Amino acid sequence: MWKAVNYEVCGRGHEKTSMPCQDRTFYSTNNNVNIIALADGAGSAKLSHYGAETVIKAASEFISNNFDALISNEDGKQVKIEILNYLLDSLKSKSVELACDLKELASTFLMAAVREDVFLISHIGDGVIGYLKGCELKIASKPENGEFANTTTFVTSKDAISAMKLFKGNCDNINGFVLMSDGTAESFYYKKDATLAPVLIKMMHRNAILEHNKMFENVKLSFDSVVVNNTQDDCSIAIMSRKCGILCDYRYLSDKEKCDLLGIKYGTTSYKKQISKFDNIVEFLHTSRTLEQVSRKLYIKKKHIKKSLDRLINMGLITRVGHKFEKVEV
Repeated sequence: MWKAVNYEVCGRGHEKTSMPCQDRTFYSTNNNVNIIALADGAGSAKLSHYGAETVIKAASEFISNNFDALISNEDGKQVKIEILNYLLDSLKSKSVELACDLKELASTFLMAAVREDVFLISHIGDGVIGYLKGCELKIASKPENGEFANTTTFVTSKDAISAMKLFKGNCDNINGFVLMSDGTAESFYYKKDATLAPVLIKMMHRNAILEHNKMFENVKLSFDSVVVNNTQDDCSIAIMSRKCGILCDYRYLSDKEKCDLLGIKYGTTSYKKQISKFDNIVEFLHTSRTLEQVSRKLYIKKKHIKKSLDRLINMGLITRVGHKFEKVEV
């Protein structure tokens, strides 16, 4: 099952001038199509945050409703035209609503969509799209910059169709996607060798395991306290990942990583003992067991062991089938 987390935060430069955050992110799951989308509004367009919001929602609606047709169409240019025309039509409607010029709604566009084991990626402008194949982070799409520094292509640009990138294929050993605006790329994308920061694997891992609200809290804290300090620009990210060997193998996590996952305070006198309890539960549940069996095995009262089991279920490490618990095999 694919899970997603998305977040955007106003950059320091915009906060100084009381400008709104012009980055927008979105996640949807309709018609069994999982979609993450991101748009970075043009800094020179004062209403671009409305354009960014319009673009990501319109794209998600169109692609989820037409995924099979877009995937089966071998004419890549025609697919680009259909997607872009839908985005432009939506922006034109928004410009009428706001009584503004279309260019005032300019934004970039990044999207990754998955249905079962087939993916579709589209990108206009700057920002970065990456994916996790096996245990290696790869770049799907680099930033598209214009003729001059600090310029890029927008959905509303005349050359948008020629600059638009489109990729589709099978998710063979692909278990994670990440979209990031250029502000976020300052922290996670190394321009010199066009590679992504390894910490993104950790984020994909957490996303695959943690309950959504917990993952969102982690991302928000990281961005609000660290990522925004590396740039003046707005920062946004959207991650979509699913459980697999590299993203969900509890056994190979360090003590510190296990504490992060389980909500245990690392470095205390009892943290190793607490970790050991969870390790023993996970190992014991390689075969389905009842609550009473787990309680007797670990010599812990049922009411206490039940809380530990619930926590592991929320992590996605074990599951409950009827009245028994068992380890999730990936």
